[in-house]
Amino acid sequence: MIKTEFSCNREGLTIRGTEYRCEKKERQAGWPIAVICHGFGGNQYDLAFYAEAFAEMGYAVYCFDFCGGCVTGKSDGSSLDMTIETETKDLKAVLDYAKSLPYTVEEHVLLTGGSQGGYVAGIAAAERAEEIERLILFYPALCIPDHAREGRLGGANYNVNQVPEVIDTFGVRISRKFHEGVVDKDAVAQICGYRGPVLLIHGSEDMVVDSRYAEAAAAAYENCHLQILQGAGHGFSEQQREQVIVSVREFLKGHREILCIHVHVTDCEEKQDGDETVCYVHFEGECRNEYFQGRILPGAVDEQHYRQGRQTSICAVYELEGQDCKGNSCKIGIVNQKAEDGCFRPKVQTDSPELAFLNHSELLAALEFYAGGLTVRIFEQ
Repeated sequence: MIKTEFSCNREGLTIRGTEYRCEKKERQAGWPIAVICHGFGGNQYDLAFYAEAFAEMGYAVYCFDFCGGCVTGKSDGSSLDMTIETETKDLKAVLDYAKSLPYTVEEHVLLTGGSQGGYVAGIAAAERAEEIERLILFYPALCIPDHAREGRLGGANYNVNQVPEVIDTFGVRISRKFHEGVVDKDAVAQICGYRGPVLLIHGSEDMVVDSRYAEAAAAAYENCHLQILQGAGHGFSEQQREQVIVSVREFLKGHREILCIHVHVTDCEEKQDGDETVCYVHFEGECRNEYFQGRILPGAVDEQHYRQGRQTSICAVYELEGQDCKGNSCKIGIVNQKAEDGCFRPKVQTDSPELAFLNHSELLAALEFYAGGLTVRIFEQ
């Protein structure tokens, strides 16, 4: 991984960040661009995991510190001058810098951000819609205007009828300008002008930004896939990030998520045969998405083989019953096992004419584990 510091300017302030490129991905035709925005009070390193992942996928990636937007950051500026508008200008300046480089391809731009950075990325994408190829938002803080109207920006508590000049939040002092810049805004209306593909990922247990904001945004966008990550809060764990990156990779390849199955383990039994252990995991669950709605029928089992404590094979066999996207009753049989490349390659058989393409499609399954169960996402390749 090649990491190079960069800087650019916005209205006399210097924005500083890091460019990530993978030496194994040299491109004669140029590098697509990915720009990543951190959240309130954070810094460019908060989302470095995604920067390295995008670089591995072949992007030239640009992480940066917002001016005045960090508790510990390298860019110029005071937090008392930072607003959503100034951060949007910072992002546009970094985007312009990345597009000006001789080795990048300005026609292929990905914007992404987390929390407040997600809100900012959404605004910039709407304002520069023709320049942005794809948009990924992690738990975007679309609650900010509502929080301003309630006098609790950044976790503070103040009188909205007498907004103080300086608002003390957790670790960051912001000014009344921040409040005034968002208090009359409709966050969903600000971002939904972007018409390109959007992936929006939000935690089901987010206590900072309610998932209803993500649901409202997904409904307003023209081309958005909303992914609710079960058990996740505001910010993802290392395991959750690893799980999310599979969905991100499939989104960037243009692959559709066809089925989203929530699995709940009901029982587990083990049998010993010499030095081999066979574990039978019984489960139930349901699927609710645009292609199919239904439940897992009784008899579902995941058979796992171990030898000397090491897993040698795994195969889940189950059947769903419900309705397809046209409302017709149907069944879907699934055999999901790990292939030689380490990925899960499910085989599907269905009696639904609308979903018949699944019978001969190459598919990929991604597993997202949480307490008490897991989510299985099946993508068409």
